[in-house]
Amino acid sequence: MAKPIAPTPKSDLRAAAPGPRFLSNLLADYVRNLPRFFDPTTGAVVEAQRDDGTPAFLFTEVTGYAIRELMTLYKMTADIGHFEHAWRAGAWLLNFAASPEGWMRTRHYFEHDEDPDRALYSFAHGNIFSFDSGICLNGLAALCEATRDPALLHHLAQRPELLGLISVDQLVAGSLALGDRLAALVSDKGSVPAIFNPRLGQKELRFKNPRWSQIRGSFHAKIAEALSELFLFSQDAKHAAAARRLCEFALTRQLADGRFATDKDGNTQLHPHCYSAEGVLRTGQVLGEERFIESARKATDWALSLCQRGVIPQEFGPTIKKASPFRTDALSQVLRLGARLIECNHGDDSWWKPLSELAGRVLSMKDPRDGFYRYGFYEYQTPSKTVSYWTNNFAFSALLEYCAAWVCRNSTVLVLAGGIGSRCWPISCESNPKPLFRGFLGDRSLLEETVSRFTLAGCALPNNIFILTTGNGVPLAREQMAALGIPPENIIEEPKPEGTLGALRFALAQIGKAGKEILLLSMADNLIRPIESFRAALLRAALAAHVSEDGLVLSLGVPTDELDSRYGHAVFRTDNEVIPGVYAVDRFIEKPKEALKLAAGEKFTWDSGCVVARLGYLRAILKELAGVTGDLSRKILENRKFNLAVSPYPPNIRFVDVGAPGHDLRRFFMGAEPDRGHGNVSLGRGVDVTFLRAARNIVISDQKPIEVVGLTDHLIIDNRVTNTAVVLPLTKVDTLPEMYRMFLGVDQFRPFIAGGPASQNALASQMTRGCSGKSSSTSTHGLALAIHCADVRVERTPERLRVVFTGHTEFSDHDVNVLIRKRHEPDLVTHLMDVTYIANQCSQKLSMSEEARKLLHLLCLVHDYGGFLSAEGASTEMAIASKIAQITSLNWRSLDSRVLQTLIRTSTKVKLSAKEEELLPNFNDTINSAIEILDIEHIRSHPLLDELLFLLCNQDHPGVFRAPLEDYFKARPCRLSKSDILKIYSCLRTAEVWFGVQSMWKRQLFPREEEDGAQALAAIVHMIRDTGGDPAPIVKFISDAIVDETSALSQYTSRELRFIPQPDGDRHYVPPYGSTLVYRHFLREKRVTKAVTQAISHTLADGQEFEKRLLLWLPHNLNAIATFVGVNPDAVKSLAQAIMQRCLSHHQAVWSRHVKARDALLEVLRDAGTPPPTGGGSAGSAPPFGGARAKLAPDSSLFFHQSTGFPHETTAQAHLHTALGRSASATPPRARP
Repeated sequence: MAKPIAPTPKSDLRAAAPGPRFLSNLLADYVRNLPRFFDPTTGAVVEAQRDDGTPAFLFTEVTGYAIRELMTLYKMTADIGHFEHAWRAGAWLLNFAASPEGWMRTRHYFEHDEDPDRALYSFAHGNIFSFDSGICLNGLAALCEATRDPALLHHLAQRPELLGLISVDQLVAGSLALGDRLAALVSDKGSVPAIFNPRLGQKELRFKNPRWSQIRGSFHAKIAEALSELFLFSQDAKHAAAARRLCEFALTRQLADGRFATDKDGNTQLHPHCYSAEGVLRTGQVLGEERFIESARKATDWALSLCQRGVIPQEFGPTIKKASPFRTDALSQVLRLGARLIECNHGDDSWWKPLSELAGRVLSMKDPRDGFYRYGFYEYQTPSKTVSYWTNNFAFSALLEYCAAWVCRNSTVLVLAGGIGSRCWPISCESNPKPLFRGFLGDRSLLEETVSRFTLAGCALPNNIFILTTGNGVPLAREQMAALGIPPENIIEEPKPEGTLGALRFALAQIGKAGKEILLLSMADNLIRPIESFRAALLRAALAAHVSEDGLVLSLGVPTDELDSRYGHAVFRTDNEVIPGVYAVDRFIEKPKEALKLAAGEKFTWDSGCVVARLGYLRAILKELAGVTGDLSRKILENRKFNLAVSPYPPNIRFVDVGAPGHDLRRFFMGAEPDRGHGNVSLGRGVDVTFLRAARNIVISDQKPIEVVGLTDHLIIDNRVTNTAVVLPLTKVDTLPEMYRMFLGVDQFRPFIAGGPASQNALASQMTRGCSGKSSSTSTHGLALAIHCADVRVERTPERLRVVFTGHTEFSDHDVNVLIRKRHEPDLVTHLMDVTYIANQCSQKLSMSEEARKLLHLLCLVHDYGGFLSAEGASTEMAIASKIAQITSLNWRSLDSRVLQTLIRTSTKVKLSAKEEELLPNFNDTINSAIEILDIEHIRSHPLLDELLFLLCNQDHPGVFRAPLEDYFKARPCRLSKSDILKIYSCLRTAEVWFGVQSMWKRQLFPREEEDGAQALAAIVHMIRDTGGDPAPIVKFISDAIVDETSALSQYTSRELRFIPQPDGDRHYVPPYGSTLVYRHFLREKRVTKAVTQAISHTLADGQEFEKRLLLWLPHNLNAIATFVGVNPDAVKSLAQAIMQRCLSHHQAVWSRHVKARDALLEVLRDAGTPPPTGGGSAGSAPPFGGARAKLAPDSSLFFHQSTGFPHETTAQAHLHTALGRSASATPPRARP
């Protein structure tokens, strides 16, 4: 068993190789000391009073550094507190540090901010340092990138106090705006003003004897770095172009020896020299500009050439007489630059000695008493006592990079990339092995992803990376690896499959003496994010392997509590640490089939396919296990001579083994670029994939446009190499190897197994296997295969692949073509399909002709075809409507948009804004829908076109529908009866109201089901009555679905159409309004009471006007539908009373903030003869509610007139109206549009 490694003596920490506890001590001390540097109120960096008497201040620039470092710490440790801190600091920057013009001010000196001697830097005086705005942008760009992480978005949703500081949209918009300002500030020659004041028309400030920070200089390349980081998020070309100009200007200030002239007189200050090199290096990496990287290399080489015993002077140049000895922050910058250049293969072996000396010098500046790094010398010959955040930040990041550079320099990577990958057929085949196929990730193969993971983490050099693959894969592997700088001789051909041990034995024999001290072994079919988490675990493992006297094999493990039979499981005790964060493994279970029995203190990790050990130790193991094949980890434990340990990833790791593409692969990409919304993920080479009311599907394609309609939880593969399409449920992906083996022996299908030219010339074939319902598969090009599908239609042609779910509503090809025309408005398509289904279901309960049912189907499919307005568009529409009301009393919805344009153009009363003018042609959605569908040939020739257009243009006017209907029947003969038209209209409007409430609820982040559900059903009742129809059959149909959770309606409306991110990276379904969840618990008092209580609390807390009205009229809505669901109205009354009483009794905090509402309710209770809650309390203050709850009399008339069921209008009730913001003459609210 692995033994704990003793701490290394302090002197050894300064040696060329980091000691075993180097990384853990470095991180622990840094994190422990962070609170000292931050203001607890704002989250900003606070600088204490300096040696020279400068008073304390909030430091904007350094807060920018801190945000990016905090995000790195979060990725390394999974400590959510770091992210929360970064979010608060970002909010402070944009809400407080930003000037009225949007620039970042420099320092806030608290009570001294308006002092005249602080005028250059203070917030109050408004001067802007361009450099500071750039550093802040760099931090904000890191936060913008974090908004793409579903787990972090979910966390924000659970922490309203963080979103209260700044919303995601506000943070992104503010960051992009700052980036745009900085990009516009860059001149054509690439310089920016160092200091300017927006209050003076952005006039550049000039100084008689300026410091380096007060002139246009090469150090502004740090702004280029920030714009490059923002470009990674925005993909806005102007950000990249401005960054490039800034770096080109910086290069004009670089001298032949590599140093940047940072002063006006041509001298070089080490600190801004390093800023210049850092900026051009990162910009070169992001934009792929080799000349910028070479500039950084020359600048670093010059600085290291001056290093003597770990010291580099602060100044250098012809006019420098006596330079200050050194600054810790500048030494750290040089150390960090050298380490990063080594990691990206642009360093030099001669650098290692000065880098080791620099690391030792930086460590010597760390006070052993408190762990803080001291400043060094600041323009003095004596050391400064100031303890600053940026010095500690620079020292920490430099030593971390030094550690990574040591691992990079002393490691060999071996990637095992063999095998056909039958579990991934038809993506992987004989002519295209799985690790080399680019169809998963689109722009890179799994092998390229794996190799890049090591190089991006800075843990391997290309010359030290070796690939073992099959004979078929060698040419393609050499081609792909050449782009990553890996020599062709490093691609090793595996003669035959012999498992992990056999492959390792053969590969090490081929590598021979070229191997470095540490071996990093990896499989080529894993995806791991974020890189920082991978790097942290890898560095710990490599250092532990390096210092272990007895030898150690370390597995990088995925921490989990979930058993998964696809992975090996390493079991360890948390009290058995080898070094901090690395644990000795007690036992290794290869792909367990049953639950593990764990003792107290035991945990387990999944094997992630990455192993670390000293190369010599592995050779000894292989010699001992000569002739043995199988899994490496298990064989080591079986032979007790060898030691196995695990270095777990941080808990925020996202890991998936791309063996068979299932839900875990889908979850991995949630929130990333392949996420197409509603849980759908599209992988491959960027072909056109359309999802229409589809949820939780994976599409992997590289050839044809693909249309997925109504499908849930399926895998759809369409592959060019094998000329094959496969559709199957995600729960059945393990059947792919079975199909592969079956097709191997069938001549008809053999070409689709081999892939390549044979598959392109094979006859078109189709097959359904294990399918049910109305499933079918047809192909006129290649192979179309449906496996274990239920009610799925697969159609493959040379032009496209179409997959349609036929289980709820039968959508013909004509129907799908109509929907596909609206593919760029997926929410609209979802609405059209939902309304079509519900309306068709409603029609089944009514007596209608078959022609009427077909017309209803078509009407629903196109009823909103003109499109939805955005939230901004809807607001603009209301503004136009208010202006139209000043011109005419006619209902604007009944007027053609051309009429409206003429009215406004000829009016002297109103004038439209540019936005309103742009929206006006699309103003009347029903008219636009009618016009747009006339472009569709099969609709234009429909025999019931007149009836369709009539219904379409009059659908929004239930109150006056009967009048135009009478006129319509008088004017022309109609193929449908008046009764049929009314029933069509009632079914459409019922479905519209149902899903109108859905879309209203979708804008909320919490479920408030029963009260809005009751309102929706009440609105349906009133609406159908308005049209002269009978609501009873439809309401009965809906109420039946409430009780029967297995009904088609219940199952359809509980489909997963809204997703909220969860911590595991997946998304949790929140059923839409109108779903079975709304109604099936409608009469279960506890659930109703709880939900409505929460809604009332929320209503009173945030003061939403509509919810206040909803609260007031809840009893009426409950009563309105009671008879239709077969409930005694008295029971409904009692329920409503209980709800209100529960609110009063259990929400003291809410009521205390709304004294008028509380007092009014108390008066209502007294009027009803019900004693108020006991416990005392005076008027105007919240009663303690500590005593027994008050009981409402069953026959109380608190809420209802006995005859009408409408609320009483007592004096107290009027007070309640007033307290809730509603007049006493209010009418019941209708469903929101």
